Amino acid sequence: MNKRRTFMIGILFLGVFVIMIPQSINYAYGHGLSGDMVNASLGDRNVTLRIEMKPPFLLAEAPQDATIEMRLFDTNTDRNIQHVTYLVSLYKADKLIMRDWFHAHDGDLFIKIRPTDQQRTVINAPIEPILGGFLGSKDAPALAQGPIFLDGGLYHFSVEIFSIDFDQTILDPPIKFDAYVSIGETTTYAVTNGAEQEVSVRTYYDNVQSFSFDEKNKLVKFSMPVNWDKQYLSQVPVIHQEVVIPKSFTELVAEKYTGVLNGVRLPSGSVMVDDADPNELVIHYLIPNQQLLQIADHIQMMGNGDTNTAEFILAVGDVELGMPLQVGGSDQMPEGQMMAMSSKFHVMMSWSPDVIEPGKTASFSFHFMDMRTGAMINNVTYDFVLLKDGQEIMRKDGQTTGAIGSEQYTFRESQQGSVTMRLENLNDTGESVDFNIQVVPEFPLSVLMVMGIMVTAMLAAIRFKSIRLMQH
Repeated sequence: MNKRRTFMIGILFLGVFVIMIPQSINYAYGHGLSGDMVNASLGDRNVTLRIEMKPPFLLAEAPQDATIEMRLFDTNTDRNIQHVTYLVSLYKADKLIMRDWFHAHDGDLFIKIRPTDQQRTVINAPIEPILGGFLGSKDAPALAQGPIFLDGGLYHFSVEIFSIDFDQTILDPPIKFDAYVSIGETTTYAVTNGAEQEVSVRTYYDNVQSFSFDEKNKLVKFSMPVNWDKQYLSQVPVIHQEVVIPKSFTELVAEKYTGVLNGVRLPSGSVMVDDADPNELVIHYLIPNQQLLQIADHIQMMGNGDTNTAEFILAVGDVELGMPLQVGGSDQMPEGQMMAMSSKFHVMMSWSPDVIEPGKTASFSFHFMDMRTGAMINNVTYDFVLLKDGQEIMRKDGQTTGAIGSEQYTFRESQQGSVTMRLENLNDTGESVDFNIQVVPEFPLSVLMVMGIMVTAMLAAIRFKSIRLMQH
């Protein structure tokens, strides 16, 4: 391995053909989701790296093979960048668990992850002869076997692109991307309430740090790490947590619950009950981007909260606990969300960032409920379709992780304006729901300067007129 890496580095420094290109990165985080997309500028091209994990739902307590697909493509044309050499580093909680070179002739890199308890990760795949990267295609993915996805929480992919277009075209400096995927983990806690019971917390974001049960007030409390910096949070589309309560635990079983996050009482639509299982209730925390940003404001305003921790409280029934989160005068429909219905499905969709602009990756999250009972529906399959002026501009298969679906897309300049997002053939029923979204062009600097000059001139004219009136 060391000889191959030394050979690779030697070629990069000798440089058969080295191109130096200014680059800039826009980060997009997929925390709690099964994939991530990151944008960068490459000369006069906008490029996107998409990382997708299949299957989308993995639990650390039940390890299984998974496939990671990395696709580097031109954002404006949706065409793959050819002959890409990747240096892929994978971290869990700042611990490096894999680092190696890979190559994709067509830009699509496939790595099969096989979780094992061995000490180090070993790659098994053919090697590209010029730059020495492991080859991984859809039909023959590179096999990475090692201590990967054995623990729940966030996994950080640090990806550097060293060649594009031709095997000999070396980037100096390389393009660097940071992307994330999440592995679910269920932690079960024994609680005493006359008799011993078990309550579980299933996290899709990060590991649970602490857990307690307040028997007197019937409160479940738990915490996990979260960075409450708003710049960081602006890229997090949703945080999804679950509390699992056995139905035999009658004092905690209810039709409705109140959720509190860092002292803020969440809207009722963010705490939902799934009672489909005959033996247990699953209470879902679904906290979209807009709510996360408002809670971050609350933490900053109070000045005494932990800016690195999310503290959850779950209370039985509808109770006045914590400070209410004011969202447009209603606790039912937070800003930054839409709802749509078919005869069988009730779908809520949220998006990030607030303003969808061409050239910037937009993340969409949605969860599904039964129209008749209001219960969450898990493992929903659908076709994710985008239409502009009646013409289809994008289509892909999708499936929820539990009851939560997530998709990402980077719109082109020609696709600004009104766009229809359609989720088709929900669970193979033929039913669909539509959402109308707006892709807004970013104001050019020249326009902002003209507007600034106009405003300044108007203020000057008003001030001059006021002075003249005062003189008279």
